[in-house]
Amino acid sequence: MKNTLIFAFVAGTVLFMWQFLSFAAVNLHEADQRYHPMQDSILADLAAYGLDDAGYMLGQPGPDVSPEQREAYMGTREGKPWAHVVWHPAQDTDMLKPLLRGFSSNVAIAGLLFWLLGQLRSVNAGRGALVTLVLAYIGYTYFIYSDHVWYDIPDHVVHLVDTVVPWSLIGALGGWMHARNRA
Repeated sequence: MKNTLIFAFVAGTVLFMWQFLSFAAVNLHEADQRYHPMQDSILADLAAYGLDDAGYMLGQPGPDVSPEQREAYMGTREGKPWAHVVWHPAQDTDMLKPLLRGFSSNVAIAGLLFWLLGQLRSVNAGRGALVTLVLAYIGYTYFIYSDHVWYDIPDHVVHLVDTVVPWSLIGALGGWMHARNRA
């Protein structure tokens, strides 16, 4: 249990620090978080609609149209603009709660990973990295890449880097720790 807690804390910290580097310090996700000089006008225009706190897919038919109407509408959309908007009517600038939630979830998933690696019959640093990379790639493909397929998200390749680098590192660490403990 002691090793699980040590690994969970160390690996959770590695994941948390990677996320900080990737999204903030180095800003690898700039393509999906770009600044627009007219942001204040755009936000004011959107606020005027009184939108609920939700995500909106703009450029699609209403939910109550018939299949024939949906098909006809979609036929008129080719080459026209569309948007996937996540709208929040009020910005919360408190950083403490998201930082604590992010770090604690990273520690929790690192603990689960360490337990999972311990279920392998034989494990070492290389096998730990490989198994972890496969798990991370499954998650990337199911969530991030499928979003890219349907919504053309611009930073899907950076998310792949976010999958490979930190997860391979902590997988190798977890495999090494299990191998050392079993020896």
